[in-house]
Amino acid sequence: MAGQAIAPTPFDVQGPAEPQTGEVLHRVLFDLGVEPSMTVNEAAAILRWSYWKARRYFSQVEGICVSYRPKRYKRPYRAFTIPLSVFAREWQKMTGREPESTEIIHRRIALAVQR
Repeated sequence: MAGQAIAPTPFDVQGPAEPQTGEVLHRVLFDLGVEPSMTVNEAAAILRWSYWKARRYFSQVEGICVSYRPKRYKRPYRAFTIPLSVFAREWQKMTGREPESTEIIHRRIALAVQR
């Protein structure tokens, strides 16, 4: 047993041609009908707005997901997630142009997060 080499599995090394784990997860969720969403920070980075301006704007938009956690004797917190279709619709309203594809939005999010 000591002299035998262990064969690498496909999960050991991921080459550059293979999709990343996040991309596979997004593809599986999309196939199941779950729409990808973004946070307020990601939307603010794309729009080049402050976090608070984006939060104020998207809190009044119809179609966002609000996670509301009230606790007794403590301040309640609201977490917003913005589906890409809602973001694209609002982008179209702001610019008067057709919304960008989700692939372009994902690239812009990746660039904004790296900074």
